[in-house]
Amino acid sequence: MTEDLVRGILDNNHGSISKAITVIENSSISKSNPFSSINNKNKKCFRIGITGPPGAGKSTLTNKLIETILSKNKTVGVIAVDPTSPFSGGSLLGDRVRMNKYMWDDRVFIRSMGSHGDLGGLARKSQEVGDLLEASGKDYIIFETVGVGQGEIDIASSADVTAVVLVPESGDEIQLMKAGLIEIADLFVINKSDRNGANKLASLLKTTLHQFSKKDKLIPEVFNTISTKGEGITEGVDDNKEDLLMNIEEAKKITLSLIDTFNRASQVALDLRKAGLKKEIKPDNTPVSNGDIEVNKILTNKIQEITPNIKIVSEETTDNKSDTNLDNFWLIDPIDGTSDYINNKNEFTLNAALIINKKPKIGIITAPAKKRIFYSYGLSNSYELINNNEINLINKKKKYNGITAVSYSQELKPQIFEIHKKNSIISHQKMKSSLKFCVIAAGEFDMYVAEARACEWDIAAGHAILEHAGGQITDFNGNEILYGKPKFKNPSLILKNKNIL
Repeated sequence: MTEDLVRGILDNNHGSISKAITVIENSSISKSNPFSSINNKNKKCFRIGITGPPGAGKSTLTNKLIETILSKNKTVGVIAVDPTSPFSGGSLLGDRVRMNKYMWDDRVFIRSMGSHGDLGGLARKSQEVGDLLEASGKDYIIFETVGVGQGEIDIASSADVTAVVLVPESGDEIQLMKAGLIEIADLFVINKSDRNGANKLASLLKTTLHQFSKKDKLIPEVFNTISTKGEGITEGVDDNKEDLLMNIEEAKKITLSLIDTFNRASQVALDLRKAGLKKEIKPDNTPVSNGDIEVNKILTNKIQEITPNIKIVSEETTDNKSDTNLDNFWLIDPIDGTSDYINNKNEFTLNAALIINKKPKIGIITAPAKKRIFYSYGLSNSYELINNNEINLINKKKKYNGITAVSYSQELKPQIFEIHKKNSIISHQKMKSSLKFCVIAAGEFDMYVAEARACEWDIAAGHAILEHAGGQITDFNGNEILYGKPKFKNPSLILKNKNIL
């Protein structure tokens, strides 16, 4: 029977999917998932979490998201976690009833699941069901929770992006801070914004989020919607009028589509070095090699192919460097640490970052000689790829024996020494290239301090990876680092990982 159901799931047979879900729901917590073998056969989908207090309009918002997804010729699976019936032990089916217009649409699969009293807003088996829907080929999965309170935040670990739905009556600042929602949200949706108090709540929420940013810099977006009227469900992004959730999904898609290119370029860099590099000195008295040039061609050609309307600024070309009005653009440093690269050392990196509204949205860094690759595409979505497994850097912790730092030079300048002393740094290790951003994001080190010396293409990709992993990057005065500055020059820098903020 299991083999028949597996074939049906892979063929996107909704009857087979329903039967398989029933098997999972009825199995005890101690039993292994009988369908776990198909999880490695799926394609990557995008998982959206919709959570918030009861009555906020989560189901109506979900309904409108389904409509938006279908308009893009995509498919979607919905897991609606309902309160458990005290009589049958099943779900009360409230959310599924609201979505009945899609019940006979082959592009949509909707399943209600009873919460069975579980905290976290999700049934214990919801993730396994999500894996089934992913294996069936769904482009999107929406988890709609039963409604969260304090401490019920497990949705964050189940989704690529988590939307917290509130209403104007959701409460004051203290209640918001107690709710624990700030820690899990990628974005906030103030629904029913035609009611009094919506603008006040939006302003209050933004103020609260910025107060929390002093701790972790993960600042979610805040949007006003009237989901019953379809107002505010989609937000304009550039000229594409992409939905915010779709925009995050698109960032993920772009990032993952570049991984193979970065791996290929990394191998080319190593092969050229092994064969013997041709070296020159640029007008700014820095070295460049044929490896830098070849890697630049590989990266820029692929990036132009997938984002043809976005300008590229690279260290190794003059293109677009005179443009003083860049808000959205790519920054590329084909080889950061060229001196190390030329001299057969191993800390050099390949780097690319997508800048949106002067802030890093995507970051990709490979360290070819160390066989390490890091990437990020949004808040809480920062990863190291190890043996083809994504390791989310925000979950990595350091076993502390004191605060340690990386530094550009083993000999510290007086101002940097004082900052080290002020932050109780017990030791530092010399490290060049953007690899320092990655090891801090991964919790292997805690800090990096540098005077104003580097250019934007040296740091942008690392900035994205570190900040999306919960870390922080500012200048010496605590100011935010923005991109597209004159001559693409950086100010002073202080990097901190999430564990010491």
